[in-house]
Amino acid sequence: MAVAADQLERLRTLGLAEIDPDVSAVWEVVLNGQATTFAKQIRDFPLSRSTAAEVIAREPTDQLSRAFRCLLLNRISRAGVMAPGAGWLNRGEDDHGIASRWYPKTLSDRITLTNALRDKVTFFQSDGLQVLKKFAKYSRAVAFVDPPYVVNGRGAGRRLYAYHDVNCEELFRIVKNFRGGMIITYHRSVVVQRLAKAAGIQRHTITVRTGHTRFKRELIMYKPRHQ
Repeated sequence: MAVAADQLERLRTLGLAEIDPDVSAVWEVVLNGQATTFAKQIRDFPLSRSTAAEVIAREPTDQLSRAFRCLLLNRISRAGVMAPGAGWLNRGEDDHGIASRWYPKTLSDRITLTNALRDKVTFFQSDGLQVLKKFAKYSRAVAFVDPPYVVNGRGAGRRLYAYHDVNCEELFRIVKNFRGGMIITYHRSVVVQRLAKAAGIQRHTITVRTGHTRFKRELIMYKPRHQ
């Protein structure tokens, strides 16, 4: 979906961009009218492997059913991965199986609290690169960018996301021309570091723990706004 320039000029708070239609459905439901129904559906759902399988197998008929299926799949999948082929939790945390990360009250409370901020948030179902381009000329804009960890079709992003194909070179061209401040998290690779250096971005290496409780090195990059 194209983002109109006048929308961005009126935006004075937070803008979120997501291209995946399933994840987008969650944001649309939470921010644009059905948060109360969504929260109740989560609290009332009798979770089991059979009820979960029934929901996952059913084709969504509207945004609410699409959002619920997306959230359920995220909660019962290993490390929250929803890409095709990802598996469900077996033993899970403390042998709680697929219920390990299903906290109905906590989830519904978070939805209610997020909905309370709806006047301060604008959601775009759009390619994040296109949204960054629209913001590029605004020196007061601040962006946080967390793209799928993939370069030229290879990398962890392919395993983690249905929409994983990001043009890394295009991303850093946009970053170089972005007048506002920006923070980017990305995987540590020769290609990424070369492109970041060319775009004039400060780079720092940090240690993070993965969903499989392993430690790896990642990049956190920072670009100050143009004065």
